[in-house]
Amino acid sequence: MGKTSNERENLICSIHILRSGSIPNFSPESAWKTRSPNLAQWTKDFLVNRRNAWGQYLPKAAHGKPKVVTIREKDLTDEVLMRHFIGDCRGDLIGLHVASEETTCRWIVVDIDLHGEPDEQLKNTNFQAALGFYDRLRKRGFNALLLDSNGRGGYHIWTFFDAPIPLTKAYQFSQWVVSDWEKLGLSEKPETFPKKPYLPKKNGLGGLVRLPGRHHTHEFYSRIWDGSCWQEGDRAIDLLLASTGDKPSLIPDEVSAIPLDPTTNVFQKADILDLLSKEQREGPIGLVLSRLDSVKPGGGQWTACCPAHHDRDPSLSIGEGEDGKALLWCHALCDIEDIVAEMDLKMSDLFPKQKGPQVRSVPRRPYPTHRYYPRRRKENEE
Repeated sequence: MGKTSNERENLICSIHILRSGSIPNFSPESAWKTRSPNLAQWTKDFLVNRRNAWGQYLPKAAHGKPKVVTIREKDLTDEVLMRHFIGDCRGDLIGLHVASEETTCRWIVVDIDLHGEPDEQLKNTNFQAALGFYDRLRKRGFNALLLDSNGRGGYHIWTFFDAPIPLTKAYQFSQWVVSDWEKLGLSEKPETFPKKPYLPKKNGLGGLVRLPGRHHTHEFYSRIWDGSCWQEGDRAIDLLLASTGDKPSLIPDEVSAIPLDPTTNVFQKADILDLLSKEQREGPIGLVLSRLDSVKPGGGQWTACCPAHHDRDPSLSIGEGEDGKALLWCHALCDIEDIVAEMDLKMSDLFPKQKGPQVRSVPRRPYPTHRYYPRRRKENEE
């Protein structure tokens, strides 16, 4: 009986592996699947900052935006990593957090986004800017990788280190990389990971970045720039696996002069808070709005970028309940607990503080309108 095309491909691939130890490039999908064990091991060796938490994509929902949930387990296993690179289901795709429990980092990423329908002019602008960041790193001796993340004008520039560096230094370095974004023609500053020089809470996780491989929305696998053209499939994976991290000593000295206190949207936040009443500013709604970026008022409520997921198009709605509590709703369906934690707040901060000591009111037994006395017995009564 004749073999199917898949069986023939697997047979040829097996023979080639035995003879040469390498894998032929049949298609990007088959390459990422076949080499998933190698990619999982490479990820463990050079990318994983913490093994007790990661971001898991859920299958695409009816609203059109895949939800990313935080998984907190004892160990990020080889099986979880391999399933990501195999990519049979969007629900197998994962992202890694940027910082360890010790607030160290093993990589930085520059993320140039292009949402919506493809625009060739904007796509070319993004690509030229990505090349500018990539060339800047390469000229400094970094073995940076430029990835085409979605085939539609979105690009990631990864830089790996052969040893963990402080999160503060990683943040300063990422800001140095994108410092000339306006000269490169971008209309807005690209997002960088780490986003901040500190974790948002004591046991916080920080931002996360999706691993290379299958895209979570489009039918696309990462391509990698080799210095002159795009490579995909096996050739892209070869470039990825050849990256074993650069020496932190390559980071320029001028990086240390970059401020650690990010001041984005300070004036916008001040303007928003000025629109609130004194009670609102001092209450839950003022506290919440002061912790968010890209806040905009409208229709008696506010919108902002959700701190619990990679959000460039504000998807968090903020409202105020009748009792003064802050109401939160992420249209990407992030858990409220995660949103609150990323703001370095507690769930109780969403509720107004009770004024004065709270004494439980116990209803008193009412006095009778008139009293009854027992009738005294006369001496002659028996």
